Amino acid sequence: MQCKHVCLLHLLHIPDSKWTFLSMVFVMGLPQTHRGHVSIWIIVDRFI
Repeated sequence: MQCKHVCLLHLLHIPDSKWTFLSMVFVMGLPQTHRGHVSIWIIVDRFI
């Protein structure tokens, strides 16, 4: 088992406006819905 080095936390930059810092991921391989969909698209805006 390996341990990571202990370090100071870094403050996150606070965005100036919406839609500046986005995270997106596709989740695939889900059970099929009644409409035939098997995936979802997740979008997260980190506006604080």
